[in-house]
Amino acid sequence: MTKAKRLAPPITDEDEARTQAGIAADPDNPELTEEEFARMRPAREVLPPGVLDALTKRGRPKSAKPKVLLSLRIDREVVETFKATGAGWQTRMQITLARQAAKMKVAGTSTKALSPKGGGVRTEDVGRRGAGK
Repeated sequence: MTKAKRLAPPITDEDEARTQAGIAADPDNPELTEEEFARMRPAREVLPPGVLDALTKRGRPKSAKPKVLLSLRIDREVVETFKATGAGWQTRMQITLARQAAKMKVAGTSTKALSPKGGGVRTEDVGRRGAGK
């Protein structure tokens, strides 16, 4: 096993002395005294619950309609077409699929009718006259 490389050079005694002098000279942020440190309490003991909740929430809010992670094989030409549209191509692909799904719901289209085994439209047939009929 190899040793991890140090990202920064070690701090010298002179560097540490300069840092401590800067801390001591900062009137806006003095170092805590032992007495001040002893009086400190956890935030959950002194803040109202609403404030504490707002301060401790991390990350993206939970979606009302979370996405589903899916592994899917798609024809190269289809992917290249979407990628050629630039950044955000995955979102545009999602929007296109969502629109088609909505049309299928309105039309009452069976998913079986769209599969190649069910006689539906195959990607290579798209644009051909009478494809999928």
